[in-house]
Amino acid sequence: MDTKAAFSIALRKLRNAKEMSQEDFSDVCSQVYMSQLECGKKNPTLSMVDSLAREMHIHPLTLLLKTYAELEPSSSPEELLAQALEEFKRLTKS
Repeated sequence: MDTKAAFSIALRKLRNAKEMSQEDFSDVCSQVYMSQLECGKKNPTLSMVDSLAREMHIHPLTLLLKTYAELEPSSSPEELLAQALEEFKRLTKS
């Protein structure tokens, strides 16, 4: 599975968990574009990831975490977050 496919699954699962329809994202994008994202036919920009997440009232990192949890099913979300936090701390030392 590639990141585009993992993102499409993550987006659909989170949207369904929030009990939202594709049409509920009309302030962010068209239903056609939303469908293309969920079918893995389009790659969103970082700005679009932010807009989609905020429309669901979740942090954009939640959408990305769900994407990488789909991409790496052998790693738990906690393990992925711990790895990212460790890397962040190591790479952003003053």
